[in-house]
Amino acid sequence: MAQATLTARVDAADKINFDAFCSNVGLNTSTAINLFVKAVLRENRIPFEITQNQDPFYSDANMAHVKKSVQELRSGNTVARFDFIRHFKRFSVTLKFEYTHRIWEKS
Repeated sequence: MAQATLTARVDAADKINFDAFCSNVGLNTSTAINLFVKAVLRENRIPFEITQNQDPFYSDANMAHVKKSVQELRSGNTVARFDFIRHFKRFSVTLKFEYTHRIWEKS
């Protein structure tokens, strides 16, 4: 049977870890990839389940928490309110004062 070369790009760290795994189980990388190719052709499918993990943000528990938090915000039943604009303006004025004061001291 004629041989052909198969080239694939993978993350460098993944290649190192895959090579180490193959070595630990008594295979070289080429043999492991050939095993995968043969399994795909024999089963006429990827030989393992491919799934997309659901984003944990959208879990039922987290969505319930988000909805409750939104209700609390809308009703004003929050532990503390933080006025970002007011605090940012204070911070900005403080930085300008400190910068101006330092320049004045160096003059």
